[in-house]
Amino acid sequence: MMKKLKDTKLKVILPLIVCMCILVVGTTLAFKSNFTGSLTNKFTVGEVETEIDEKVEIKDIIYKNPSIENVGKNDCIVRARITVSPKAISEYMDKENSLIYYDETTKQISYLKNAKLNNQIMINGWKYEDDGFWYYHDVLKSKDKTSPIFNQVRGLTKPVYLDEGQTISHYEIVDELKGLISDFEITIYQEAVQATVYDENGNPFSVLDDNGNYSQDKATEIWDSYEGTPLN
Repeated sequence: MMKKLKDTKLKVILPLIVCMCILVVGTTLAFKSNFTGSLTNKFTVGEVETEIDEKVEIKDIIYKNPSIENVGKNDCIVRARITVSPKAISEYMDKENSLIYYDETTKQISYLKNAKLNNQIMINGWKYEDDGFWYYHDVLKSKDKTSPIFNQVRGLTKPVYLDEGQTISHYEIVDELKGLISDFEITIYQEAVQATVYDENGNPFSVLDDNGNYSQDKATEIWDSYEGTPLN
């Protein structure tokens, strides 16, 4: 599934900002009934369906809060990959540490760049791994949503004031990015698999541990199995 989101509020901003588009790519995966090659596990087909849910608002900060919703019947686990283009904007955002999750209740901030470099789980439950995916560290039950993987993009816009310098007229792109913004895209590619799978003998393998808690080690085994590594 691919969709390009344009917020209607952008019409009141300068044409420079109107040209900016946010591209969201989403996909869902369920285990197949069997695999070929060296993989010996066989899994029952599960109904897994997810979609990206978000709103976009542009002010001095771009408020963009993509979360993943489980619209299917089965519990699942999810992961997402974030790509920014063009390269010049991606490098600028990396330098400015632009992608942020801000918790309104606790007033805590998680910077995606810092969490990635320090191998930390963010306060919203997302964690980056070396395969390029961000993993949500919880089971996503049917009809539930993940926390937004980020909800602010900082450092790309600036206010323009009226003559008196007190009232904001509008917001525009920062000077460093002028001429690039028409090609700006944040791409979010997401995948989901069942939280419980069954081998060829009908034995269940769950992402939950013996105490009923989410286990990232077990989640990793399920993801690895999807990509071809047999379950232990």
